Amino acid sequence: MQVRAQFPPAWERNVVGQKDILLKDYFTPDIFADAINALLYDGKSVVTPERMRTIDIETQHVEERDGDIRADARFRDLAKIVEVDDAIYCLFAIEHQSVEDYTMPLRIMEYDVREYLRQVKSNKGVQIQIKPIITIVMYWKADKWNQPVSVKDMFDKNTVRWLEDNGLGGYIQDYRMHLFEPCAAKEEKLEKFKTELKDVIAYVKYSKSTEALKEYNEKHKPDLTKSTVTLINELTNSNYVFVDGKERLNMCEAFEGIKAEGIEEGWKEGRKEGIKEGRKAELKDKYKSWVTLSNNLKKRGMSNPEIASLLGVPETELQKAFKMIKEEKTEKMNMK
Repeated sequence: MQVRAQFPPAWERNVVGQKDILLKDYFTPDIFADAINALLYDGKSVVTPERMRTIDIETQHVEERDGDIRADARFRDLAKIVEVDDAIYCLFAIEHQSVEDYTMPLRIMEYDVREYLRQVKSNKGVQIQIKPIITIVMYWKADKWNQPVSVKDMFDKNTVRWLEDNGLGGYIQDYRMHLFEPCAAKEEKLEKFKTELKDVIAYVKYSKSTEALKEYNEKHKPDLTKSTVTLINELTNSNYVFVDGKERLNMCEAFEGIKAEGIEEGWKEGRKEGIKEGRKAELKDKYKSWVTLSNNLKKRGMSNPEIASLLGVPETELQKAFKMIKEEKTEKMNMK
C-alpha cells in the first residue's frame, strides 16, 4: 500500500498569484481585526490582536483508493481563532479573490467542512462541541461580483423549480458565502475601518473614476505606508512610487503627480523621477515573497514546475527570482 500526497489540479485549487501573496502579507493581526470589526461588528472594537491566534491554514483529506492512501491539501488564505467574549471562542476566516470564481460557494463550503472535521478528529473520537467558523470572501475588484454566492445559485434552475412546485423545495440544502465587494461599500461603511485598509478598499472602489478618487483624496488626505501603496498599485494597476526612501507617501501629491490616460486602462504613468528604482524595489519584494513561499512548499513535496503553476508564473520567472535573491545574499556577504 502506497501513501501519496496530492495537490488539487489547477482548475479547482486557489491559485496563488502576486495579489494573493501581497494580501496575505498585508493582513497582519491589526488589519485582520480591523476587517472583522468593520464587516461584522459595525466598527466596534470587539476583536483585538491580543485575543486571537492563527490556526493552521492547511486542511488535509485522506482516502483509500485502489489500494493506495491518498492525501490532498487545501489552503485557506487567513484563519484565526478569536476569544470574542470571556471563554467564548469563534473562528474567523478571510478568503481573498481578485478574479471571479463560479465554484466559490463550493470552495467555502469545503474549507468550512474540513475545518469542522479537523476539530472533530483532533479530539481522537471524543465527542466535543465544535467551534463555529465565519468565512468572509473579499473581492478585490471595482466591478460587481457576477458569479454564484450560494450553492443553490449553482443548481439547475429547472430542476429547482420542479422540486419547489412539488413541495420538495424545503429539502434542498444550501450554503451561502458572505461576500464583501468594495464597489458596493458606501461611505459610511468605509468609515467603520480604522486602519489603512480603508484606503485600500477606497482606491479599489474608485479606481475607475478619477473624479471620485480625487474627491476621496481631498476629503481624507491619505498619507500611506509603503506596504499599503504597494498593495494599491497591485490591485488597481497603478504606479504610485516612493521617492528618496520616504517612509510614507502623501497620496494627494502622488495623485497630482501621475497622468490618467483613460479610466478603463487605469493609471499608465507615474512621476518619471524614481520610477525605475521604485519598480526595481517592488520587483525585489515580489521575488522575495515567491522564494519564501517556494521554500515552504518544497518542504511539502512540491516541485518547481508545480510551484510556478501555483503562482501563475512561468518557471523561468521563478528561477529569476531565486537567482536575484541568491545574488543579493552573496553581495551582502561580500560587503561584510
